[in-house]
Amino acid sequence: MMERAQEVGALPLQDVARLMRALAAAEFAPPPEAFAAAASRLSRLSEGGAPAPRPLDVANVAFGAAYLGHTGEELYSAAAALWRAACGRAGAGAGPAGAVCKMAWARAAAGHLDKAALMRLVGDLPSRAAGGELRPYHASMLFQADMAMGGRCLPPGLWAACRSAWAERRGEARPSHLQKVVRRALRRLGHEAAAEHALEDGSLSIDLAVVLPGGGRVAIEVDGPSHFTRSLPRQPLGRTLLRRRMLQAQGWTVVSVDSHDLDDMTSVGRRERLQSLLSGGLRECKS
Repeated sequence: MMERAQEVGALPLQDVARLMRALAAAEFAPPPEAFAAAASRLSRLSEGGAPAPRPLDVANVAFGAAYLGHTGEELYSAAAALWRAACGRAGAGAGPAGAVCKMAWARAAAGHLDKAALMRLVGDLPSRAAGGELRPYHASMLFQADMAMGGRCLPPGLWAACRSAWAERRGEARPSHLQKVVRRALRRLGHEAAAEHALEDGSLSIDLAVVLPGGGRVAIEVDGPSHFTRSLPRQPLGRTLLRRRMLQAQGWTVVSVDSHDLDDMTSVGRRERLQSLLSGGLRECKS
């Protein structure tokens, strides 16, 4: 398996991008060696001597890895360097609009994006978006990256378009059975939680929100199977990691309750596990 994973480093970039997209679609994370090989391939290409790659291929490698929950810095640093080589002008928004948004989403989900890097990526995208080049799906991705940076980093017109696209794609959230179980556990700890608590700007709703007497805010996210890879060992998907980063950027302490951890427990074990998780998150917020 390790040898097959390392073969990724010998593939043409377009094939690496296709592989990452296919794995992301299947929500199947390859061994860590495959991500390391992909990072090495990106790094070698950025050293020059080969024709400039397509920005979309670079973005698809980064997006596929990030979607599968890979957070290793090496891959995203190599992707950023190769993106600059592919786009020129220090990577300033010169790639296709969809590729720009994918790169921003990927680096934000993996935790390797800051405001300055976001603005360099965006470049002249505001004028291109005004001309109809930005699709709603990609705009919603860019909004998530912006929110993970604290929100409203984008130029006003672009931010409004991205926020509108995000709002249209969000469905109505309803409390699950497990959310109700967790809410009862919180009551036993002396805390009342608001279910599907909407942020002030309506951009997100929190599964269970607890506001502490001192003003601390705890977002309790009840994560079912759809939040994790199908492959083993299970790990949070990029969209789950990015959601946590978005909430943290808005000042919330995030506690994740993994439904899988509770499935095989007795009712007593489940209650003790929940209370341990919740107590830890509440203490972290108070400190």
